[in-house]
Amino acid sequence: MAGGGRARPARRPARPPRRPRIALGADLRVARSLGEFAERTVEVLHRAGYPLGDATRAAGVLVHFILGRAVEDQTWPGEHDEAAAIATIPFPLMARGLRERHAAGATVTDNFRYALGVLLAGLNATRPT
Repeated sequence: MAGGGRARPARRPARPPRRPRIALGADLRVARSLGEFAERTVEVLHRAGYPLGDATRAAGVLVHFILGRAVEDQTWPGEHDEAAAIATIPFPLMARGLRERHAAGATVTDNFRYALGVLLAGLNATRPT
């Protein structure tokens, strides 16, 4: 550089606000936190009476549900932009249903609770007696 000065490093762009992030394709052999969550879930289900093989299947359902919801939450616009996003959905029944939920004031938390309730009811229905 002329004058013997050193070039200043380029400024890094501002970081977006921190939100939960999911690395897809996580492998239980290397994804320690995911593996610990799955292991604890298997333990709870097995203690509740599920055969070990079924407990691992059910744990997989829970893990995939939670990961899927986190990914959805990362890509879906905030609640203030939801109506605009719904207007771009090319599937008429889905769009109409989403508009109904939005008009009723359903929140992300409401939607999560509903879906989790369906999932837990299914687990309860398949629980060994």
